[in-house]
Amino acid sequence: MTAFDTAWDLMKAPLDFDSIRDVGVVEEGGYPYRRFEADFIDPKTQERLPAFARMSDDGIGVGRIKDPDPEAYPSNRAFHMIHPYGKKGVYPYSIQTDSAFRDRGYQEALFHLIMRLAESQGKKMYEPFSSMKTGDGNMFAQRMREKYSDSNIEVMKAPYHGTTTDVLPSIMREGIQPKRADPFTPPLVFYTNNPEQAAAFAKIRSEEEGRGDPVLLQFPKSVVENSQGNHPAEEWGYQTSTEPIPPEVLQVIEGPKKPSRNILFEDEPYDEWSDKIEAWKRAIQRLHDAGVIE
Repeated sequence: MTAFDTAWDLMKAPLDFDSIRDVGVVEEGGYPYRRFEADFIDPKTQERLPAFARMSDDGIGVGRIKDPDPEAYPSNRAFHMIHPYGKKGVYPYSIQTDSAFRDRGYQEALFHLIMRLAESQGKKMYEPFSSMKTGDGNMFAQRMREKYSDSNIEVMKAPYHGTTTDVLPSIMREGIQPKRADPFTPPLVFYTNNPEQAAAFAKIRSEEEGRGDPVLLQFPKSVVENSQGNHPAEEWGYQTSTEPIPPEVLQVIEGPKKPSRNILFEDEPYDEWSDKIEAWKRAIQRLHDAGVIE
């Protein structure tokens, strides 16, 4: 299974990533907390249940999925608590799932939601070691590491380069080669950490006569960490590298195939293709956002 396949598996987790919303700072029990909310879809019953995560300034966070039945006992189908470990990050401290609802992804959904909240606060996951008091949190963290290993999650945090399929064969032979954007700048490779932006550029290129279908190329951050160029495009959200990106590190993400050239710019075919592009952009962005473990 490729890293991209693994990321798609992550997207099939019962948490509806599109529904995640930042409620802001709320007061509960006389204390301020940052709160995120989302919808959880029970894969067995297809119930859409409210999930929430809250975190205090000190890094202690709690997530819950409540039972919709107000008479249910316990009232929470799942509970997840994270705890800070100094400045190294936060880790799963305590987890509980009602026995009737285990093996349905409740804990994993809460983990993704609460880590999304933690990352918004500038905190990262720290995997607890065996001697730390964590209840089931230690084993859960290990399972998450094994399921979404660094290499699998890192690809979803990597930079993107938008292009088209007609130049893909040469790129896969020679890599992404630096090119001059104008006579006044050195040859550069342009990329972005925003997948929607890269996909939008790929669509623009695809609309040009003779060009192929839109495609995204993804590569490890380490490839460009030590080679940063300076160019006005960075003000628009693009980054640059003076070094080529070797073909062996490229991950190809194909976009929707465009209509034939003779009908491409007719309203109905173009609108249908554009809608597919927008759906593709949103899906890639969700994948990118879902990579919460670094």
